[in-house]
Amino acid sequence: MFKIKISSYFIFREIIKGPLMALGFWPSENPSLPYRLLSYIQLPLNFGMFLAIFNFVRLYAHNMTLLTKSFGVMTTYLSTTLKITCFLINRKEALELHRTLDPYFTKLAQDRQMKKIIFKKFTSLKLITWLFFFCVFITLSAMIVTPLIDIAMQHHKPGKSIKYPLIYSSKYPWQTSSNGWAYKLTYLFESLATISLFCITSSIDSLFLFYIFQIIGQLREMGYCITHTDEYNKEGKDFVIRKAVYQYQTLIRAKKIIEKIYGPIILWIMCTNAVIMCVFIFQFMQMKNLLIVRLMIIFTYVLSKVLQTFIYAWIGTCLSAESEDYRRAVYNIDWCGNKKIMSSIIIMMAQKPVIVTALNFSTVTVDIFIMVMKTTISYFFLLQTLEEK
Repeated sequence: MFKIKISSYFIFREIIKGPLMALGFWPSENPSLPYRLLSYIQLPLNFGMFLAIFNFVRLYAHNMTLLTKSFGVMTTYLSTTLKITCFLINRKEALELHRTLDPYFTKLAQDRQMKKIIFKKFTSLKLITWLFFFCVFITLSAMIVTPLIDIAMQHHKPGKSIKYPLIYSSKYPWQTSSNGWAYKLTYLFESLATISLFCITSSIDSLFLFYIFQIIGQLREMGYCITHTDEYNKEGKDFVIRKAVYQYQTLIRAKKIIEKIYGPIILWIMCTNAVIMCVFIFQFMQMKNLLIVRLMIIFTYVLSKVLQTFIYAWIGTCLSAESEDYRRAVYNIDWCGNKKIMSSIIIMMAQKPVIVTALNFSTVTVDIFIMVMKTTISYFFLLQTLEEK
C-alpha cells in the first residue's frame, strides 16, 4: 500500500515539475540562459493577451453580455501575469525554499516507519489536484478547438461569407477577420497564450499545495519523534528536542518564503475568483441557445476556480491543524522538573505556529473558501439587478 503511495508521490511530483520546467520556473541550481529566458517569455505572452482582451472590454463596456463574456478571461490572464511576476522577483527565494523542503522530504519518504505517518491524506490531496488539472485542461482545450469547429461548420454552409473567429473576444491594432497571415499569427499567439495559461495555472497553484504538504510531513515527523523519544535512546531525548528546535526554525523560514511568493497571489485570488465565477454563471443564465461546447467551457471553468480556491484554503487549514498538533505534542512531553530540556520546551512553545497568511491580511484557511463562495452569490444577484435595470 505504502509502496504505491510513494511511487504515486513521485509521479505527482514529476507532473507538477513538467509544466514548470517547460515554463522555466522549476527551481534549478545553475539554470542556463535559454531556461531563464523561457520564464521571461511568459510575461509578455500573458500580459499581451490581457491587453488584447482589455481593449475589447473597453470598446464594448456598454454591452453587459459582451462585457461579462470577456471580463472573466481578462481577469484570469491578469492573475497569471501576477503569478509570473511573483516568481520572477522571488526566484532566489523559490530556490531556497525548494532546497530546504524537497530533498529532506524525499529522504523522509524512504524511511519505512515515517512514510506511514507523512503520507496521511495524500490520496485526497492527489485526487483534488488531478481534478483541478483535468478541469483546466478541458476548459482551455475546448477554447482552442472552438474556433476551428466554427470555421469547419461554416464551410458546410455554402453561399455565406466565412467568419474567422479567434479563441477570445479580443481587439488588436490589425484586422483579423479574413483568413490571412494576420489571422493565423494572431490565432497562434492566442493558442500559445492559452497553453501558457494552462501550465501556469495548473502547476503554480499545485506547487503551493506540494510545498505545504512537505512542511506538514516534517511537522508530523517532528511530533512523532518527540512523542516516541524512547525509540531514540541512542541519541537521547536532548538530541531529539534540540533537533526539533532547529528544524522548526527552518520550517518557519520556509513558511515566510511561501508567504512572500504566494501572499499577493492568494490575496488576488480571494478578491477576483468570486468575480470570475459570478460572470461565468451569469453567462450561463443569459444563454438562449444551449451549445454543448459552451456549456462545458462554463462548467469546467467555474469548477476549476472553485477547486483553485479550495486548494489554497484546504491545505492552509491542514497546515494550521498540523501545527497545533505539533505544539500539543511538545506540551505533552514529560518535561516538568527536567532542567536540561525545560528551556528548549519553553522556546518551542513560545515560537509562532506555522500558519500561512496572505500578506498579513488573512489567515489561509477554509474560511477564505466560504467567503469567496458567499461573495460570488452576492455579485451574481447584483449583476441580475443591473441587467433588469
